[in-house]
Amino acid sequence: MLDEYSRGHHKASPDRQKQSGGSDDLVALSYSSKPAQKFSRSDIRKLLHQARTNNARLDVTGVIVIGRSRIYQWLEGPASAIDEVMSLISKDPRHSDIKILDRKDISERLFGPWTMLLATDRQNRHTIPEDAVPVPRGVVTGNLNDLPVDEALLRDIALRAQAETQPPFEAISTDVAGLKPQAILDLQSDQFAESLKARLNSRLEAPNVDKWERAAAALTTLLLEDDYDAVEHFLRSMSDRTDDPLALQVSLLEQSERRLGDLWYNDLYTDYEINVALAEMIRALRAVNVKALPLWRAPGPSPHVLVISQPGEQHMLPAVLDAEVLWQQGWSPTLEFPKRDKDLQRMLSENWYGALDISLSGVFRRQERLTGVANTVEMAREASANNNIVITVGGRAIYEDRSLLIQLGADALVPSANEVETAIEDAMRRSGQ
Repeated sequence: MLDEYSRGHHKASPDRQKQSGGSDDLVALSYSSKPAQKFSRSDIRKLLHQARTNNARLDVTGVIVIGRSRIYQWLEGPASAIDEVMSLISKDPRHSDIKILDRKDISERLFGPWTMLLATDRQNRHTIPEDAVPVPRGVVTGNLNDLPVDEALLRDIALRAQAETQPPFEAISTDVAGLKPQAILDLQSDQFAESLKARLNSRLEAPNVDKWERAAAALTTLLLEDDYDAVEHFLRSMSDRTDDPLALQVSLLEQSERRLGDLWYNDLYTDYEINVALAEMIRALRAVNVKALPLWRAPGPSPHVLVISQPGEQHMLPAVLDAEVLWQQGWSPTLEFPKRDKDLQRMLSENWYGALDISLSGVFRRQERLTGVANTVEMAREASANNNIVITVGGRAIYEDRSLLIQLGADALVPSANEVETAIEDAMRRSGQ
């Protein structure tokens, strides 16, 4: 358990609890400064201990963000106390080039439980104390200029810190991720909590669904922490707890995809970081399933399915998941990533396929590409050597709106890779194949 200084916690005094509900004298001040010298981990600990001791005495709370070249602090408390803290900081030789970014009255504290919370981006993880709350690369520390930092970002830091003080997901083995608290806790923010409520496949129903949601949050965090060994270990560990490992992996990976999208939509991560995480998902999936064997199917030719990403789609994970599920179920999928409709047209005209499974991104909503998908479906029917080919379509846009079937001209929609086999089988049955 973290001690009271490890996250800057102190028990709130009656006065602070009263102020947290609102006070005319409660103010917030933010400033940035340049370290007079390069801080070591020991230097940062000393700075934090001194700040937390002074702040506890003065009833001041806040957060300090350690960047590569500047320090940012948000302080909140009684006006006289804030003035005293800033007076001490202005005389501290460890700070130079101090810039006051903002000072204003506030009705409640953002960091009420913390005398001084420590946060940093992961570029400093080798020199920053282990108890620091991670923040997205460059989102906060990249904006330490003459402008106040968006309070929504500060609120996200507070939410992350709150999540890390809650009990860890009980089903995760204690050696996962080397006991990194931030990697095994649900960092779910109220900014996008509703969009992270993933619908689980019936095969994954459990008495406490929150466990699976929190597991997906843990997986997402490991991916964004670039802790690739832990990602694979995590999938293996979770798979050992179910009779249908692949179904569980699909559910966790798809939920993590949508979480990545929500983080991107909220400007918390970049395209590059999202794409790196997706590539790691594919690697981990194949590593975990490298020895998997397909199920036995009745004698006779197995359905031959062409599984593709929509031509031009960069995100490959949905197609990889569909192909993995079909293969382990005993089908004969061919996985391709055509760059243009013309490439797909050639594949379909030169080979016989019983079905074509098309995927859009599982991260982004891609509504603007739905017209292109409809055109691809129409072209595929005309080009296919099989005049009775079945076409299914999946992706995040499909997950969020199942009424798209008629608009896209497909035979079935695939909201999850766990449903791809059923979707194709039902469509083939209806078409007489």
